[in-house]
Amino acid sequence: MTVRSASLLAGTGWGLIAWGLGRQAYGPAIWGGVAAAPFIGLVVGALLHPRFEGTSGWRRWLVALLSLYLGATMFALAVGVTDALTGSASRGTLEVVLQAVIGTWWGVTVAGFWIALWPLAYLTHIVLGWIDDLSPEGSPR
Repeated sequence: MTVRSASLLAGTGWGLIAWGLGRQAYGPAIWGGVAAAPFIGLVVGALLHPRFEGTSGWRRWLVALLSLYLGATMFALAVGVTDALTGSASRGTLEVVLQAVIGTWWGVTVAGFWIALWPLAYLTHIVLGWIDDLSPEGSPR
């Protein structure tokens, strides 16, 4: 397994977590985020996992926090776009998308989900590192 495929799988897992936490708040539009989740995992893994691997200590925790909020923001954008395309015509597209993003930031931060999700993001990077170590030399990352 490569880091890319593991990132797709991790994104899928994170999408299922987001579905469990946000299905009532988002409603049917959450399926846009769930569908995008594997690709969100791929992007977050490609952008931030090398930075995680290239540092240590508290900086790793900072990268994990950044990956949590980047992934949550991208998920919220997918939900917002899905809601704008399928939802009520009484609100503007930008309003719908911003509502999803701000609501997600609020939920992760103020509702305290970050307390559990931040260490989980760290663990996700650790597992990606293990997979990277086990992958054959020259495999695509």
